[in-house]
Amino acid sequence: MLATVVPSDAAVLAGFALVGLGASNIVPVVFSAAGRIPGTPPSVALATVTTFGYAGVLAGPAAIGFVAHATDLSIALAGIVLLLAIVSALAPTVRPRG
Repeated sequence: MLATVVPSDAAVLAGFALVGLGASNIVPVVFSAAGRIPGTPPSVALATVTTFGYAGVLAGPAAIGFVAHATDLSIALAGIVLLLAIVSALAPTVRPRG
């Protein structure tokens, strides 16, 4: 969100660095949770999660560009903020094995 509201190069860089720090733990947590799905072999679960991950890597930038072209880059980046807020809200549903 910092990158969308503060028109400074340093603020934009800091905003993207914070996103990287915050989102960098999503993949290990999701892989771990996928490996613990009851009734599903871990190999199948990890393959499924990896497939969706690669699809997101391919489709994400295109979707951001599409939204930015239709509206504004600030709106497209604000959409990412909304999606990351949803991920944060769903974080308690991923429980460690215990």
